[in-house]
Amino acid sequence: MKYLACSLVWLVGWTTIVHGQTLRGTVQEAGTGEPLSGVEIMILPEGTQTASDEEGRFFLSIGGESAELVCWLPGYEILRIPVTDDS
Repeated sequence: MKYLACSLVWLVGWTTIVHGQTLRGTVQEAGTGEPLSGVEIMILPEGTQTASDEEGRFFLSIGGESAELVCWLPGYEILRIPVTDDS
């Protein structure tokens, strides 16, 4: 089984109405460090979902203070990462 690796960065955005947070990250093949495109990424419990681009990058908006990031791609083990304000 192959493994995924993921690096994460919080981006905090302010609007006049709603305070939101954006999670930016890159998904790579754990053994080689090569970026992986088409990796499905979901934030639980919200269910917000996206896929990594051709350079392995992704962006997701997060409404809660803590969540779980779930990444999957056929042929790879599912990656689960707890995401909190401390991450």
